[in-house]
Amino acid sequence: MKAFLAIFCMTAAAAFGFDSEAWLAKRAALDADAQRMRSVWSDCSAAATSPAENLAIPLDLYEDGSPKFILKAEKAQIFIDTKLVWAEGVEALLYDRRGAVSARATAANCVIDRKTECGWCEGHARVDYGSYSLEGEGLYFSKREGFAKIFDSVSMRASGLDAGGKTMKALLGDRTRKGKGLSK
Repeated sequence: MKAFLAIFCMTAAAAFGFDSEAWLAKRAALDADAQRMRSVWSDCSAAATSPAENLAIPLDLYEDGSPKFILKAEKAQIFIDTKLVWAEGVEALLYDRRGAVSARATAANCVIDRKTECGWCEGHARVDYGSYSLEGEGLYFSKREGFAKIFDSVSMRASGLDAGGKTMKALLGDRTRKGKGLSK
């Protein structure tokens, strides 16, 4: 039975193109980068001696110049030579192509490395996407890898379908909710 399960799991993983060894290696590299960014946050916090107040910084734009990612902060300092942005009292907004907010993150403190497109949020952080929210202490994210990880006191909430039911549609294929059961 164990051999069957092992073969079934390997076959299923191969069918979906998932390489667990590659993922574990990537995950280890991302965890190492999280520790690097935590150290960068500590260094920037000590060096942030003259932060601007009530700042909004567009960190990424669509091709037409409209905002894709905006960082708002009660206090922030930009380190031009290293392309680092340190901030306190943070709200980060991700916009879709129509200009609607598609995701929101709040954090007590953070540092963003604009070269590597990753960051560390020290203290409490919360991410809201659709009808889902994830929060806890110590958040690392990598935009390039599409990866985020909260390191301590993690909680996740989901409430109903997200806007347009995109997540449910992705999970259920073309089935829709009718009455109490699912039907095609």
